[in-house]
Amino acid sequence: NNTCTSSQYYDIASMQCRNCGTNQERSADGTYCTCLNGYRMSGNTGGPPLNSLQCQRCPANTISSANRKYCIQCSAANPFDSTTQACRSCPLNDIANVRFRNVSTGNIFNIDPVLECSSCASGYQPDISRQSCIRCDEYVFNLTSTCTCSNVANTYTQYGGVCFNTASSSNIVVPSAPAITITYEDSESTSVGSYYLRENLLAAKTLCERNFNYTACQLLANLCVVNQYFRFPADGACPSYYTLGNGLVGQSQISNGIADWPANLPWLYYFTATTATPVLTATYITTIYSMRPSVTYPSRLQFAFGKYHLNGTFSNMELNEIPFQLCPDSQARARAAFDFGVTYSITCSLSRSVLLNTPMFFYDPYLRDGNTISPIPLIVQNYASRVVGGSTRFPNRGTDESVWVPTRRFFIIDNYSSKPTRIDAPRVIRYPQSINLRITLQGRASAGRIFPPVLIINYAAVRTSTLTATSSVQTSFTVTYVTQNPQYQNNVNIACIVAGCLTVIYCIIKIIGWRRRCGRFNAINVDNVPEESINSQTLVKFIALFLGYMANCLFIILCGTSIYYLMFFKGQEAAYLVLPSITERGYFAILIGAAFGFKALDILYMIWTQTSIDIFFIDWEKPRGSASENRENSRPDVPISIWRTYFVANEWNEIQTLRKLGNTFLIFAVLFVLEVVGFKNLATNNPSTGIVTTASEYVGNPSPLLRFGVGSISFLVIAFIQWIFYTFIYERFIEDKIAQFVDLCSMSNVSIFIMSNQQFGYYIHGKSVHGHADTDMKEMFEQLKREESLRHLDYVVRDKLMLERLLDMEFNSPIDKGCFYSDEAHTFDRVLFYGNEISLLIFDILLFGLIDFNATNYILAGALTYIVDMIFAAIRDNWGRTNLAKKTLVDERFLI
Repeated sequence: NNTCTSSQYYDIASMQCRNCGTNQERSADGTYCTCLNGYRMSGNTGGPPLNSLQCQRCPANTISSANRKYCIQCSAANPFDSTTQACRSCPLNDIANVRFRNVSTGNIFNIDPVLECSSCASGYQPDISRQSCIRCDEYVFNLTSTCTCSNVANTYTQYGGVCFNTASSSNIVVPSAPAITITYEDSESTSVGSYYLRENLLAAKTLCERNFNYTACQLLANLCVVNQYFRFPADGACPSYYTLGNGLVGQSQISNGIADWPANLPWLYYFTATTATPVLTATYITTIYSMRPSVTYPSRLQFAFGKYHLNGTFSNMELNEIPFQLCPDSQARARAAFDFGVTYSITCSLSRSVLLNTPMFFYDPYLRDGNTISPIPLIVQNYASRVVGGSTRFPNRGTDESVWVPTRRFFIIDNYSSKPTRIDAPRVIRYPQSINLRITLQGRASAGRIFPPVLIINYAAVRTSTLTATSSVQTSFTVTYVTQNPQYQNNVNIACIVAGCLTVIYCIIKIIGWRRRCGRFNAINVDNVPEESINSQTLVKFIALFLGYMANCLFIILCGTSIYYLMFFKGQEAAYLVLPSITERGYFAILIGAAFGFKALDILYMIWTQTSIDIFFIDWEKPRGSASENRENSRPDVPISIWRTYFVANEWNEIQTLRKLGNTFLIFAVLFVLEVVGFKNLATNNPSTGIVTTASEYVGNPSPLLRFGVGSISFLVIAFIQWIFYTFIYERFIEDKIAQFVDLCSMSNVSIFIMSNQQFGYYIHGKSVHGHADTDMKEMFEQLKREESLRHLDYVVRDKLMLERLLDMEFNSPIDKGCFYSDEAHTFDRVLFYGNEISLLIFDILLFGLIDFNATNYILAGALTYIVDMIFAAIRDNWGRTNLAKKTLVDERFLI
């Protein structure tokens, strides 16, 4: 486990890190402890190493065996070095191996292990590890009868185990210094004269060009790969391979019927592709994939890797191991990475030990396509090319995929090419900073079909001199899915444009109605309002209307888009739909921000208009006596009590922020559904994730787009249920505060005029039934005539037309008379929060979604949404109370 330190091991029984004992360190696999170098195991019962493993120091001038089971003496040929605490190296042409010898100590004979130096037999030489002998290269042995070239009279010189006759006319040219120098990707751009290139380039190049020697050609390809395919200088490995391979392809000498695979050579470049587009969009993969386990179509990606050693020899065709899956993970989670449709991501640390000790291999990637294997293009982001003028560019780092340069072979960790000599340690270690396996779907027309997967690797490097025992580097592996020519952004753009145009048209209609209510269309101009066509007030009103309605349209687009992906991405079988890319998600975030900004301004404008209305209380109560009936009072009439008006005003103040949808219950219910019930698990980029998950299951990363959809659905469904309950149960059987307020006005014998515009408002007729409030139309008409503020006008009372109700406007301008519309629905609540539930709900959803989109935290989003709601309600309450006191002359201290 990467969270354990070098002095800890991962206890597979308790699934946690535990400390090793004294003189112990973590074993190579990290699941146990082993003795330190210089110690041997004197006992081990296999239990917890702290108690079960005993380590005993080796005698002086001895070293530990590799398995720490015994101590090894050094021989006379390679005596113990007290500085390095190790046996010295054997002579150049000898190998070191452990042999058990009889060693006498006085009269006692012991069989002790000794690290001895041995010479190889004739025709053999030490291998690269110098622990065993290998047969000499036939080319060298047949020429010189030894494993080294005879250098008599400077006739021969040896490179890579091959003898070159420098006296012949074959014009053998030793590679230049730049050809064997590698510049690495560490912070200092370290350049190293590579022993690997210096020793092998000339031999590999010569034998491949002249004899098409299989091993030499594979070695030449490896030398090119460690140079990151850089075709400079002209005598380097990559130019040599490219010239040879391009010539063969140009002569149609190809392998396996593939136009870019040179005959008798490994395949490194796509020679015939002038751009990367035909490579990335080839349709040679015939398998149809399913996102659900099916007997008809496979639901798992399977790969194969041609594996090669450093010297170019073929290792095997790897069918089970995935070389680029470096991060440890549970078996179920690691397997999920290649389940079709699963967007996978993991990041981990690579320790110094892993960087130094991982064997270096080269891989040719393939996709197992039915009974065949199909090649996979590779994009090395470190690939560099020379342009006119000598400058270097990196085409594979840009977003323009047409200029990418696809290749075919890669390595995982390069801990060999930076060795200056054979026995030196590497100066720099390369490792994959990021590996991305990108799968491109062909789209709905070819559901389940894919273009060739693309392996995108970005290498980084670290100097070994900066690595300590606790040092580590970060690496990541991701699997992503994209679709060819995605229509997401285009469709959203079209929807936004159409919505914007319809909004403008609707706002024009609404502004006409608003201007009529303000008396700007030849209406009764009691305030002598100028009849200019457009003024600043009209422009502000138009902008406010546009922002509010456009926010609603954007909310519908955003909610519809996220729900569409939630339904069809999670529900598809033959794959054709993938979630939007990072760029497209950024566009979605912009739309959420814009919609929230528009709606926030709309809510603030609504609060401002609601707290700027003119409101009048009309007390119908008449005096109940005269001064003659009260000897102590000489006034003509007994004064009327003001407390009824105060009481009505206070009740109006209380219902100003009343809502049908209690935001406290709404937000807590949404969080309960998302977090406790587990609906948030539906919002992952894993198409198969359900509501209930297990600890070993790969859930996938949360998708901001799907989280917005799940959150919006939760809000809307719970709000709808709450509205149904409040409207049909609570208001009907428990209390209806709006209807109660109207009843209160009637019982108090107080009517209310609410003027939301100069010539438009609402009238609550509150004359008590005991004072003949229940009258015919004629008497009511006469009473309205006596209203002090509008005594000079005549009125008519009628019902609104259906279209007038739908558009919330009046088609007729009152020229000679005022007009009263019957209002059974209590639409005066539009000057309260109560009548603006949809706008307030949309504001809450947008705020909740915007916070979660950026923080990926439903609980934080819910808390902040609740706080903002409370702030807006406090502002509305404070401003509304102030306006009520100002307009009705009711002292604010009575509004509690």
